[in-house]
This record gives sequence, C-alpha cells and structure tokens, in this order.
Amino acid sequence: MAKLQSALAWAERGYRVFPLAPDSRRPAEPGWDWSANASTDPEMIAFWWGTGDWNIGCCTGGGVVVVDLDQKNNQDGIGAYMERGGSFGTLAVRTTTGGMHLYFAGDGRNSAGKVAPGIDLRGEGGYVVAPGSTIDGVAYELVSDKPLAPLPAWVAEAAQQRATVASSAPLTELDTPQALAGAALWLEGQRPAVEGQGGDAYTYQVACELRDRGVSAALTLDLLLEHWNERCLPPWMPDELRAKVENAFAYAQNPAGAKATAVLLGVGQAPLMIHEDEAPAAAATEDRDLSAFALGSIVPLANLPARPWLYRRFLMRGEITALAAAGAAGKSLVAITAAVHLALGRDWLGFHLNGGPQNSMLVNAEDNLAEMSRRLYALCFALGIDAALVIPRIALVSGKTKSAKIKLAKMGKDGPELVLEDVNALLNVCHHQQIVMLGIDPLVKMHSGLSENDSSHMDLPMEALSSIATEGNLAILLALHLAKPGIAGTAAYVGNADAIRGSSNIITSARAAFTLAGPTEDDVSRLNLTRDQRERLVRLDDAKMNLSLKSGEPAWLEKRTVLLPNGDEVGALLPADMSLRAEANRSVLARSLVAEMNARGVASMGLAEVTAIVKDLDPIYSKLTTAAVRTRLERFFMDDVPLGDGSALHLTPGKNRMITVVGE
Repeated sequence: MAKLQSALAWAERGYRVFPLAPDSRRPAEPGWDWSANASTDPEMIAFWWGTGDWNIGCCTGGGVVVVDLDQKNNQDGIGAYMERGGSFGTLAVRTTTGGMHLYFAGDGRNSAGKVAPGIDLRGEGGYVVAPGSTIDGVAYELVSDKPLAPLPAWVAEAAQQRATVASSAPLTELDTPQALAGAALWLEGQRPAVEGQGGDAYTYQVACELRDRGVSAALTLDLLLEHWNERCLPPWMPDELRAKVENAFAYAQNPAGAKATAVLLGVGQAPLMIHEDEAPAAAATEDRDLSAFALGSIVPLANLPARPWLYRRFLMRGEITALAAAGAAGKSLVAITAAVHLALGRDWLGFHLNGGPQNSMLVNAEDNLAEMSRRLYALCFALGIDAALVIPRIALVSGKTKSAKIKLAKMGKDGPELVLEDVNALLNVCHHQQIVMLGIDPLVKMHSGLSENDSSHMDLPMEALSSIATEGNLAILLALHLAKPGIAGTAAYVGNADAIRGSSNIITSARAAFTLAGPTEDDVSRLNLTRDQRERLVRLDDAKMNLSLKSGEPAWLEKRTVLLPNGDEVGALLPADMSLRAEANRSVLARSLVAEMNARGVASMGLAEVTAIVKDLDPIYSKLTTAAVRTRLERFFMDDVPLGDGSALHLTPGKNRMITVVGE
C-alpha cells in the first residue's frame, strides 16, 4: 500500500511511472515496453500495484533530465559534482547507496560517466527509481522538494562534448524500448566472459553487439551490469567494464544501430535494395562471431522471462494469431470485441489479459469507417458501457479511405516485392500510438497482384507482419478466410488449420490459429438448437497452438442485433454459455428414456435399443445414421445423468452396453 501511495504521489507531479521488480531496479516484466506503457493514470497505477509490491520506475525525458550521482564501486559522484561547482538547489532524491538523483528541467540523452566519473545522466528514453522504492530494506528518499532548476549548462556541454568522441553517427534512434528489451533478452542468452579464456576480447565483442543493436554507451553499461556481468568469472569491476564499453563505442567498425531491426527493415530511411550482382560476399568463417553456438548458451532459469502473452492463449506480443472464418461468420466483430475489452482492461471469453487497459488498431480493408464505427458502438450498447471509455484507446482504420490504404507487398517487375513505404508507415504509427494489438482484416486485401496459394508470394507479406509484430512489440490478429465446407458441412473445418484458405506458410507464420464458424450438425442435435439459434451462434475453436495445449471445447459467441440511436440495426458478438443448455438437453433426454422404461416396465435397456427409440422419437436424430446416433448417446451418457430424485441414468461399460437407472 505504501508503494502504491508513493507511485500515485509521483504521478500526481506529472511523472510517468511503471512497476519495477520488488527489491530491484529492473522492470517488473522482462521485455515489457515500459516506456510505452508508463502512465500517470491513477486507475492504471492502482491496477498495477494491486498485483504486487513493486518498486517504482520513473520515466525521464520530455523536458526532465536526472543527474545521477553514484556513491558506490569506489566512485564519488557527489564529490565530483561539487568540485565542478554543482548546485543542489533542485528536487533531489537520496538513493539506497548514498548517492543522489537531481531532477532538472531540460533536454538530454542518457550517458554514463561522460560528464565525470560517477556522474550519469538519465534523459530521453531512460528511467530512474522513484522515492518510496526499497532495495535491501533501504528506501529511496525525497530529501529536497524544490521546483526543478534548469539543467546546468556545464553538465549539458560536458555530456555533449564527451558524446562526440564516438565514431560515426547512429543509423537510427538509440535506446528505443524495443531495442532495450531485445538487447536484454539477447544478453541473457549469452555465455559469460571467463578470465584466461579470451574474456577481454569477448567482452569487447558483446559491447559492440549492443552498440550495433541500437543501445547507447550509457545503457550498454547498465544492461551489461544488470543482465550479464554477475555471471562472468570473475565479474568485471564497473570501472573496468565502463572502459570496455567506451572502447567499443570509440573503435567499433559499424555505426551504432547497424543491426537494429528498424535499420534492417528500413524504418525511417530510404528503402534499401541489394541486387543480385551487388550482393556482398559471404564473410569468412574466421571473421564470424560464433559465440551464439557455444555450449552452455542457455538462459539461466532465474532470468528466464515469461512468455509475453497479451491475452493468454489468444494473443502474444511479437507474434501473429490467425483467425479464419467463412463469409459473414463475424471475424471483424471478434477483432472489435477484443479491442474493446483490451481498452477496458478486461479478460475476454476465458482469455486472461496481462496488464490493464491498452491501445489497439484495427485495419479493415473491406469496410468503411462508418460501418466499423457502427459495430463498435453496437458492442458498447450491448455491453452496457459508455463508448467514450474505449474510443481513446482504439484506432479504426478503413482501407476505403484513400490515405489509409495499406499494401504490405505487390507484384513488381522482377517478382514479388515489399511495399516498404506502407510497411514502415504502419510500424511507425503503431509505435508512436503505443499500439499493443494490431488487427489486419483480411490478409488477401493487404497485397496486390500476389497469389495467396503461392508460398513464394506469401513469404513477403507474412515476413512484413512478423517484422511489425517483433519491432513494434505488439500482437497481430490476422483475419483469413476458410475454404468452402463442401458436402461435409461446417464440421469439416472447425478447429482444422488445413481448412484455412491460402498457402501453408501463412499458418506456419502464426503461433496460434483459430477458426470461427457456425454450429455443426452435431451441435444442433446435441444442444437441440432452433433455426434462429443456429443462425445466431458461432463457435471459436483452436486450430493451432504452438505455445499452449489445444482446448477440446469451443468458445461460443452469440450474434445480437443492436438498435443504434440513428435507427441502424447492427450486429454485436457476446459470449454464450452453452454448458447449461447442454446439461438441460441431457436431462430432457434422460427423463424421456425413463418414461419409456416405465411404460415398458423395465429398469434398463440396451444401447442399441435406446438408439432405435431416439431415432424414432426425435426428428433431428431421425436424419442421422444409426452409428452417429449411438456415438452421440455414448457421449451424452459419458457421465451419469441425475434424474432429480436421487437416482441417475448410467451407461454400463463393456461390449453389450446398457442404459440403466441407478441409485434408487
């Protein structure tokens, strides 16, 4: 409760806060986009700290720079600051090691030791630990509650002068949340440096790799200390490790950010194309870094991050979920329903949401913006919620709007090619609006001149979506079409990934896949559905699950018609609980059989005889084969059916199965 109050108090001052792991300076969830999700919203903060005794992270930047004066590892940051005439006439927080965080108004980037030994800066893209947090029982404490003074000019100048020592300019923005999350995960999978086994050179290579991945020198040092150094034999002293990082940034061959995903994908740059006659020669084996192939390169169990589920079993950050449906089944309604529940911070259809309210974008190439908006309002009316609660967290993008048309790939003069301008635009707008779920509906309208049945054609749009999911750290819900069911009816494709239309690499690119379809003939008979119910109900079935077990039972949804104030009748999808209906139907069938037994003066009947009776009495079962009816009866009576008087109908095991009354 105390940390919740501290977080709320810091947020009231306008500082964006987010959870850090208990007794730690690290984000609570490895790989989580803390910069995008940090908030001043009291409800969001109360939700976070209601789930754990988190320490408090405070984002810097946006006009706030924190001068971090270290008093540890033989460093005297306070002394170095005072020697240079530094002033303490600003908001100040004492750290758990006796250092100080001095908050100033100004702009700056993160740096480590560039101003002076023991003096670090936290600016754009960085964070500090806020007061109220504790490490080993010692608290970060607000010791000077003064208005923020301007950042001293000598500090800014010193940081800038030292920063220019590094080699050529970065190829992309450094220290993005995606770059930091990816670098941290990469580090945790690297082997440690071992003295006497090339540890010096290897440490230099690791620092160069982080530089290439788009991490600044300041945060390279922080990441090494947090995620890697403790495993080294022996661990580096901070000053020694700082020197390695400075050497890597001064003498590395590549510009900073050379291996950042944004650079490789071409985000924010002119598209890069390598023609066959210009392709670089393969690097010689002796020049290649083979550390990734080393024995023991396993992420330590204590550092193993949890899978980044957004909705558990349904949507995962950095991955694609495929949703395949026949025409008019409601796949667009599913996307809107997921977006609304995400905006509310609610679980949905049994899928557990990790985190609170979050942002989504739905790109629909078939419906205009007005139709998409009608569906959103209809769902809000059906749920009984104010649409104003969710609208700020949802972007509806219609492909019917000329400026919003997106093509991931097209057929070029020399074959399929990416439309980098559109891919980059989509990625950048998702990044700037902190989108965590991107709906694409449907895939077939997101490319031009390509065949969805040709794997060589579909490779490019699927690679583009995978890159957007990874670089944007977001989950993609991709709408696809099911093949026509043919003579076998709906049952031929519920939960069947092979029934999804298009080349196999579309589904291969997805970590999870679902089918959305109407009831099967078996559902109609088992649940005793009316014609109207058959038209309204749809079932969502697991078709592919790479990272969890497939569920054997569908999730049911019901289409409801909602009357909008303008007179439009619009459909909405709401969960439907079919378990009670199935149980009621079992009871009705059981009582009918008991009445037949009583009329015949018997307490049991053979399963073959019961099958014949049911086919004769029930108009739905009469249309089925004897074998199909027998199978359904076996499923009906898999468990005893209570009769309400202490007795039950029981199906005996063995070859000659009997249905008998027990427990009287």
